[in-house]
Amino acid sequence: AAEAALLKKKLSEIPPGPVDAPKYQHLVLEILNFLFNPELIDGELEVRTIDGTERRDIIFTNDSDSTFWAYARQEHSALYVMFETKNTQSIGPAALNQTATYLGDRLGRLGFIVTRFAPEEAALRKAFSVYNDSSPRKIILFLSDQDLCELLTLKGAGKDPTRQVQKIYRKFRTTVQ
Repeated sequence: AAEAALLKKKLSEIPPGPVDAPKYQHLVLEILNFLFNPELIDGELEVRTIDGTERRDIIFTNDSDSTFWAYARQEHSALYVMFETKNTQSIGPAALNQTATYLGDRLGRLGFIVTRFAPEEAALRKAFSVYNDSSPRKIILFLSDQDLCELLTLKGAGKDPTRQVQKIYRKFRTTVQ
């Protein structure tokens, strides 16, 4: 519970904006490691493609044999799970387009955008549009700071935060048309 509380405190101390984007990205990696290890392992920052044209913020290897992560690996070819971090007030279509571009056969078709605030309606609609317009389907889920704090509270209480991610996934799947 102490580590979860410390991570929440650190999160609250980073202001939104481009100046602190690297600090936010590093903290999000630390939080995700705390929340999802040993199912998601080997989290790496700033993973570039071999030609250097694409740079993903955080990528984990999906090493789960059970739970939601194993389902994601099978259903969405998510051998890797990507988290794009956005230390911004809101998420525009460019961020969703970028994330959608990264998802596919090599990386898998499930990705997350970790952002300071819950996404606005336009961002949610864009995520639904990515899902509807892609074949096989690509899913982009959002995790706000509030979501991260809820996940940390669960982990701090000895509960599995993956169950909450599964609920976010289910909500997306039942809401999308």
